[in-house]
Amino acid sequence: MFYSVEFLIFYLPLIFLGFLIIKKIFPSLIPYYFLGLLYVSLYLIDLVSFVLVFITSTINYLIVRKIHKTKNSKILIFIGIVFSLLPLIIFKFGHGFFDRESLETSVLFTYGIPIGLSFYSLQQITAIIDSRNASLSILSYSRHLLYLGFFPNFIAGPIFTYRNAVEQISSLGFKKIPNYWIATGILLFLTGLLKKLWIANPLGGIINQMVFNIKNLDSSITIFDGWFIIWGFLVQLYFDFSAYSDIAIGLALCFGILLPVNFDSPLKSYSTQEYISRWHISFTSFVREYFFIPTLSLLKKLPIKDMEKKMILSWAIGLFLSYIIIGIWHAPNLIIMGTTTLVIIILFLLKLPTFLFTDNISKDKNSKNYLNRIVILMFSMLMAISLKVQDIDSLFKIYLSIIDFKSISLPLSLQEILPNFIKEEFSFNGFLPLLNGYKYGNYIFSNTSSYIFILIVATFIIFLSPNTMDIFGIKNFKKRKKVFFMKGFLFYLLCTLFLFNILFLLLLESSYAQTFIYERY
Repeated sequence: MFYSVEFLIFYLPLIFLGFLIIKKIFPSLIPYYFLGLLYVSLYLIDLVSFVLVFITSTINYLIVRKIHKTKNSKILIFIGIVFSLLPLIIFKFGHGFFDRESLETSVLFTYGIPIGLSFYSLQQITAIIDSRNASLSILSYSRHLLYLGFFPNFIAGPIFTYRNAVEQISSLGFKKIPNYWIATGILLFLTGLLKKLWIANPLGGIINQMVFNIKNLDSSITIFDGWFIIWGFLVQLYFDFSAYSDIAIGLALCFGILLPVNFDSPLKSYSTQEYISRWHISFTSFVREYFFIPTLSLLKKLPIKDMEKKMILSWAIGLFLSYIIIGIWHAPNLIIMGTTTLVIIILFLLKLPTFLFTDNISKDKNSKNYLNRIVILMFSMLMAISLKVQDIDSLFKIYLSIIDFKSISLPLSLQEILPNFIKEEFSFNGFLPLLNGYKYGNYIFSNTSSYIFILIVATFIIFLSPNTMDIFGIKNFKKRKKVFFMKGFLFYLLCTLFLFNILFLLLLESSYAQTFIYERY
């Protein structure tokens, strides 16, 4: 949606121009303007999704309004939460009820789930729970629908909690938007597009082809192919999600809305706790605030006399259930979900990296931290590819390939200086890495060495470059008093270069398109 030539050159400028005109003349009509854009698009693209969004949002507003006026509202809250989750449960686990033709032809269906459902369903829950606070003003009907259907974060988040959204959504159209908000938003939006088009899409294209060959053509796979797949997909996922976060936050800034930070360089983490808290921040925060904390409070009422045991048990059960929810939300497939969730839980509960690398192994704290990071990265790669390759045979074939040292290829010149016992264990049929024969469509990169170069550059960016949220100061954006760090000619030059670069890639990529990975969840 956000990275088509039509949207970038035609629709987005018209949307922003219309916003500025209506904001100037009839600011009270701003919510209807945004709602018109969303609902007309949904009506034209997929009638089922249009009806679903409109009906669930309307009922959610009525429930929120009733809860806000009612003192004893536990039953209403329960009903509201169940109603909010019901469509998500049906589409997440019950897509078999829909015929294959509907699922394949509908633009808004990805893996049987209507686009945006996973995210606005959770925002409905935050509205229901936050509306209990009598001191919190609730949104009007039109602005409530706008909160649930604000197009920059409608597709794949970040999740915008009701308590943090009320003030911003209420003032949308009436409050002056600082110029540096718009400037930051434009450049952040373009940066996200570059991440998607230069890194995530090329890697996604070749990895899709490699996985297809493994599944359907029973292609041989070397140790370098295996490592390229598992690390390449994690890098693709990293930049794909980072790109969408940049795009959503950047677009929202242009309209005067500051969405929550949703991504903070998780692969730089030194502990499992840090890793989990940095990836998909808005969702993990949602689980913590709206499930884990209430569940912990409820479990503290268990009839156990020993307070310490009660606290430990309550914490363990609450954490276990929280990560079961995270696993189910990301991967409904029970085998993959169960494996992924249990690994995360075990790591989190036992603090496995710290447990493994004790002082007996290394007394150097920095060395221990780096060993922790290696373990985290290894588990991340194995879990990420399990989400991509949900065919067990192909998955284990990839897993086994990364320790298949007999498939290592080295330069022929090295054969003469290596001992015979090593030659017996390794094959010598060229220079590494192989990756031979993997080309994807008519994409700009027809030479496989280009993908290796992209992966290397992306790896350096991940570990050596600051996160875009830090570069653009989004974490403390409201507290910033200075204007945008790029002014005048430099800003326009950078935007022009970015835009032409993006258009160039979009035109070359016209033969295929890859959706954002998180649109599928």
